[in-house]
Amino acid sequence: MALETSARPHVLSGEEIVALCRQYTLYEWTAQSTVDPIAVDHARGVYFYTPDGKRYIDFNSQLMSVN
Repeated sequence: MALETSARPHVLSGEEIVALCRQYTLYEWTAQSTVDPIAVDHARGVYFYTPDGKRYIDFNSQLMSVN
């Protein structure tokens, strides 16, 4: 019996990722209702990219690494 492998996994949109973050993530040092998370698709070097391709410099990881 062969397994069916042609089904593609569901890819979440940026809006779905943000909604799940708001529902299941506890953010420290801020009022939970004021958080505006950014959906991240991937990262390369000092940059991370949103699902729509916008590039950001990841300053937050820099601060977490030296703290």
